[in-house]
Amino acid sequence: MCKYLSILGANVGNFLYVYTRKCFFKMNKIYLISGIGCNGEVFNRISPPDGYTMQVVEWIEPNANESKKDYLYRMFDTIEIDDTDVLLGVSLGGIAVQYLYEIFPWVRKVVLISTARSSGEMSTLLKLMKKIKIPRWIPSFILTSSYTYSYVVMGSIKKRHREMIGKFMGGFSSAYFRMAASMALDMEEACIPADKVLRIHGRRDALFPLSYIKTPSYIIEGATHLAVYTHSREINDILKRELLPIL
Repeated sequence: MCKYLSILGANVGNFLYVYTRKCFFKMNKIYLISGIGCNGEVFNRISPPDGYTMQVVEWIEPNANESKKDYLYRMFDTIEIDDTDVLLGVSLGGIAVQYLYEIFPWVRKVVLISTARSSGEMSTLLKLMKKIKIPRWIPSFILTSSYTYSYVVMGSIKKRHREMIGKFMGGFSSAYFRMAASMALDMEEACIPADKVLRIHGRRDALFPLSYIKTPSYIIEGATHLAVYTHSREINDILKRELLPIL
């Protein structure tokens, strides 16, 4: 009986803590950015740790001749980032939050899921794409094809993989994909303090192979590049463990 009362007391205490913060204080916030061309549905299985709320920041169409930094400024132009907030990115979103750290260096943590810190951590395919400057000359219909996207993300064009990827695709233009490819392929390692970086990577990631990843914080067994969706339980547990609420 005492055991159950103890568990009940802990749950009630946690509820009151979160409720009080929601009512009287600004909640710590996690800003989420998805992979290339994806909408926020890829985060549907991710839950915020206690003391946090989450907000998906959607990709937008680029303006002509817009720099990467100006583009990201525009994505966040209505958002106020505090020093208790967290930037979380998956794949290209992970590359984007590293650029964003240069704009918001006071953030509490940068969470990188299924992504690279530098071009040296990319797959042979991506390194080849960078070398031959593929974003400049590849036809638009290939850039926006579900076959291309499925192969890049899953390493497969099987129907079930294309269907899985298809529900996350946001319907962006070829101009967006060229900008996004350039953002990824031209990346340089951002100067982020090690204690501010949390890296989560799948053992079977084909786009950013684990053998190239220098400093993973956590490795998820059996997970591919879509770990954020297929292995959300493990990722939620990691976020709960690492992102303790700030009193």
